[in-house]
Amino acid sequence: MLGVLLLSASSIRSAHLVGGELFYECLGGNMYKITMKIYRDCGGVGAPFDPLAKVGIFERSTGNQVTLMQMAFPGSNQVPINDGSGCYTLPPNLCLEEAIYIDSIMLPPLAGGYDIVYQRCCRNPTIVNLDNPGAAGSTYTSFIPGDDTFCNSSPSFNNFPPVVICINDPLNFDHSATDLDGDSLVYEFARPYHGGTSANPAPNPVAPPFANTVWAPGFSDTYQLATAPAIALDPATGLLTGTPSAVGQYVVCIVVKEFRDGVFISETRRDFQFNVVNCNKAIAAIADQEVFCNDLTVQFDNNSFNSASFTWDFGDPTTLADTSNQLTPSYTYPDTGVYTIRLIASNGGGACSDTAYNSFRVFPRLEADFNPPANACIAGNSFTFNGAGFQYSSTDISWDFGPDATPQTSNNLNPSGISYSTPGSKNVRLVYSDFGCIDTAEALVEVYESPVADFSNDTNIVCARYPVSFTNLSVIDANNTYLWNFGDGTTSTARNPVHEYQFLGLYDVKLVATSNDGCKDSITYADLIQVKPSPTAGFSPLQAELFSSESEITFYNESSGGVTQLIFTTGDTALYTTFGDITHEYGAVGTYTTRQIVENAEGCSDTLYGTVIVKPDDFVYVPNSFTPNGDRYNETFKPSITYGEGYSFKVFDRWGGIVFETTEIEEAWDGTINGKKLAPTDVYVYTLSYKNADGDDKFYHGHVTLIR
Repeated sequence: MLGVLLLSASSIRSAHLVGGELFYECLGGNMYKITMKIYRDCGGVGAPFDPLAKVGIFERSTGNQVTLMQMAFPGSNQVPINDGSGCYTLPPNLCLEEAIYIDSIMLPPLAGGYDIVYQRCCRNPTIVNLDNPGAAGSTYTSFIPGDDTFCNSSPSFNNFPPVVICINDPLNFDHSATDLDGDSLVYEFARPYHGGTSANPAPNPVAPPFANTVWAPGFSDTYQLATAPAIALDPATGLLTGTPSAVGQYVVCIVVKEFRDGVFISETRRDFQFNVVNCNKAIAAIADQEVFCNDLTVQFDNNSFNSASFTWDFGDPTTLADTSNQLTPSYTYPDTGVYTIRLIASNGGGACSDTAYNSFRVFPRLEADFNPPANACIAGNSFTFNGAGFQYSSTDISWDFGPDATPQTSNNLNPSGISYSTPGSKNVRLVYSDFGCIDTAEALVEVYESPVADFSNDTNIVCARYPVSFTNLSVIDANNTYLWNFGDGTTSTARNPVHEYQFLGLYDVKLVATSNDGCKDSITYADLIQVKPSPTAGFSPLQAELFSSESEITFYNESSGGVTQLIFTTGDTALYTTFGDITHEYGAVGTYTTRQIVENAEGCSDTLYGTVIVKPDDFVYVPNSFTPNGDRYNETFKPSITYGEGYSFKVFDRWGGIVFETTEIEEAWDGTINGKKLAPTDVYVYTLSYKNADGDDKFYHGHVTLIR
């Protein structure tokens, strides 16, 4: 749409050219009627009409001037301000003048043809789409082909453009032209030509090429005024469309070209100033219907703007009461159908009201809905779907279960037996179609991966009470669970269990693998484990403690279960293979592990372990006198002890002073006082403490007589 400028009285008093065009008509005999239309603001002194408009005729091929026509001013007429809306008050003294210069000239045929040129200054300085518009002039030109086989007339525009248009008001202007020869016409945007200057406002015209005006930033040959959507020109019809988006004055230049049998003949240029102003026009708009088939009551949304009052007509032919003055009314129709809605919006000015129409489809409520069934495991999955919502006997029902479903589609309201070949999230769609309406519901169902249970074992034939190791081979996530049944009344939840069978027989083994989603798979191997009888090792005593002085012990054989071989080790160097009782003597203090291994005719064996502890005797002897006189007899004094952990031996004089002490069990008192001088003949006191072989604390004290 064309740009805008709000015209003021001051801009009117300073007159300027606002547009023009130049075209011709062949009169025959090489005579041409030249017509030039010039438009300017009324009054003022800026750009008066030329008393003699200088129009140059130039050879196209050489640029030489053939002649200079001086077309006499015919007088001017005031042009109606054809805004087409009447929704604003025009600025005072706003008017537009038109002068139509007409003259005739004989132009013989000329190779290359003739250019007709008129140049003038100046344009309005308030134009917003040109750079430095006040210094820009205008050039109006047309072309006469030089072919002597026909006498051509140029196309001429049919309609005068609107002088004033409203911002945000869609422009639909017929900018078409008529060609008297019936040639084909093509319409294009073009750059306005520059012309005269303020120093030389009415120059003698010059031959092409002509200087172009310069667009202001944001404008171009194809975007000549501020519009949204952008201004457009139909090349075949000349229809000019767009919606102005900014107030201002804009120059628009359009060229109509004529073609004969596909060959370019001539063209006519028109540039004209459009004035876009703020209007007070109401715009009526009914929001498009978004909810279809939702019962017979319809809620209407109002998208009008610049409006204060509204008159609705809901298009119900059965009554005259189908009207409302509300902003967003609702209406209940008596029956289904398609209705034409009318809205008249007004801003209070009366003449500036606007009317909008829209069609609404009114049908019963149609709503697709379903609750997705419970999720299932891939193994043996089968789903049933139940359509819900609102549908009718005439409703077309369409289910889409997805590409890996069997079946993939259904037209039943409640289809069943739908299965999936792969796990994962499945998008299911239900579509209801009726009354020309469509409603869709979608939901996801989940198909879980199922485990595949399997296992292996390290042996199939075992002896009773011997371990069997099972290895889990199930295909399943690591976080899932297992249940083993070993066939003997026992179970396990370990991933890779080890199990001992206690009794002979044949046993089935079953594994149930359960995924984190609750999906299960099981496998049973019948008669997988054969358990043979095992002997039972037995002897007594299993635990025994002996003193080294009495270290002989008898082991009694108590094994059973068809024993065919027996091996008994006492823990030292002895080895016995007899089935009878065994008497053995240990030769040293220590702890000995005894072991019995028995085997039966099936090759099964059993082993039993025991422990024998041989302790030193708990014996203490302390003499009551000694004679350290150098005769090598009875020279020292110490206790005799067979075992002593934490040994401590001390000797005191009669005043309690220590004369000797030691922690070494073999060290004796030599009759000196702390190893330095001889102790006198006297009675001395001793103490003795230690732990015996059983770990018990022992303490002794007494007297000893030293004799010299």
